[in-house]
Amino acid sequence: MGKESFLLYKTFYEPVKSLSLEDKGALFEAIYNYQLSATEPPVSSPVYMAFLFFKNQFRLDEMKYKDTCNANKTNAKKRWNIKNAGASARKRKDADNAYNDNDKGNDKENENEIGKDKEPLHPLQLFVKNLKEVSRIKTQLTRADCENLITQYGQELVQEILLAMENTKGIANKYTSVYLTLNNWAQRRKLTARGTDPGAANINRPHKPITADQL
Repeated sequence: MGKESFLLYKTFYEPVKSLSLEDKGALFEAIYNYQLSATEPPVSSPVYMAFLFFKNQFRLDEMKYKDTCNANKTNAKKRWNIKNAGASARKRKDADNAYNDNDKGNDKENENEIGKDKEPLHPLQLFVKNLKEVSRIKTQLTRADCENLITQYGQELVQEILLAMENTKGIANKYTSVYLTLNNWAQRRKLTARGTDPGAANINRPHKPITADQL
């Protein structure tokens, strides 16, 4: 990744606090594997959805880091590429101001990304963004939708149904809302499991996991 360190924010804990200790350990290892070798857990992993939340912030932090490095190089050139002492003093002052403005901009951008001004994407929203077909459905999940689905059905079942939706041909043309579709499929899955749904839908049939090429 080009750096010797990476950041974990306090706000990251909220989306993953409900994970089991075993899954938290798997997520911790997945984070380090990504930072050290740019490898990601498989889509079928129970921690993949949570991992995407971290990956997105790591990507933003990396972009900010590169922007800061480029700004520092530019400012250094401004300070030393001088023709006379008077011009040198003025350029040095301008460079310092530009550097300070850049730092403030980066801090504000990070605040908007994870602070009060703008909530970060829910891990389930990030998961859907990586599903080629499901992400084409007209009405996508809101953060409230995600929290309701996880509370009602649990992360494992929600992720399983999303993968089944991804493998349903033409799903973006058949349905207009990810939340309503997922909720209906989850209800049918629960009824089928109880043996009370005589019209068991395709969602209960085994499905092939999607591959990286399909994302």
